[in-house]
Amino acid sequence: MASAAKTPNLGLPQWVAGEKPERTDFNAAFLAIDGAVVKESGSKANGKYVKFADGTMQQYGSIATTAIINGITSIAITFPVSFYDTDYSPNGIGGPSVSWAGVYVQGFGLPAVTGFTLVVHSDSAQNFVAGKWSVIGRWKA
Repeated sequence: MASAAKTPNLGLPQWVAGEKPERTDFNAAFLAIDGAVVKESGSKANGKYVKFADGTMQQYGSIATTAIINGITSIAITFPVSFYDTDYSPNGIGGPSVSWAGVYVQGFGLPAVTGFTLVVHSDSAQNFVAGKWSVIGRWKA
């Protein structure tokens, strides 16, 4: 006999005396828990994303460029999926550190819901930069 009583927030089974737990109770409970935390996750060629039930989304990926020699260059970062708005925060750019032998992050260009521009400066003959980016924002209001 399936449980008649349920928890108030997720509707998980709560058995009372005389009720026998059934496999369907557990399967439904696991689906409710899974859907309550992560709504969707995936990956595309330009990175990975996780959409959380509270509307928060994290996206992350890698960058590599060979176009930085004694100057400034912009690297376009395109997100795997669009954010709800541009109120997001880019984080964690860098390999072992944010500076690579005379190459450093100078700033960020204007954000868009589909991506942002990473502005990188080099004061050396360094011509290859690789690192990772991570952004946290919202996928719904």
